[in-house]
Amino acid sequence: MESYSRDGAGCSLAVLEYTAAWSQTVRAAGYLSGFYSSADAGIADLASAALHRKADYTWLPDIIWYARWDSRASTDGYHVLYPGQWADHRRVHQFQGNAEERHSGFSLCIDRNVVDAPIAVLRAAAPANPSNPANPSNPANTAAPSNPAAPSAPAAGAPAPFPTPLPGPGPVY
Repeated sequence: MESYSRDGAGCSLAVLEYTAAWSQTVRAAGYLSGFYSSADAGIADLASAALHRKADYTWLPDIIWYARWDSRASTDGYHVLYPGQWADHRRVHQFQGNAEERHSGFSLCIDRNVVDAPIAVLRAAAPANPSNPANPSNPANTAAPSNPAAPSAPAAGAPAPFPTPLPGPGPVY
């Protein structure tokens, strides 16, 4: 989610609702969910909403990737994330953008990131025999892959699991 105007009930709320649905859908498929945004927009909204909804983190993405071009190769949260939020190896920081590199005579314009999170978590390959009960393509296997760390999705029609985000910057510590 690229940078946007944090406006409480408008764009901010739409981003949070989309992120909640995305995270729950990705988890239901057995994967970790991730979210990318600028530190001052989507990440600040997530941090604020998470702070005010302490008991229910089931809608939050598992991994966050924040853009703050401050040339600091650190995942400390840049005064936007509260202590403990997405800690324990769940952060990626895009610390430099539009950096030029040359490789084999070609110039590339890249963004630089520091990663303290899983890059990819792969499921085991399905057996070649489609009649095998362990094969996920077997029609008899209708259950979603098990992920004990993934929270269950809310009931259909349930209200948004987070309050309207607070305006303004995140914490300064």
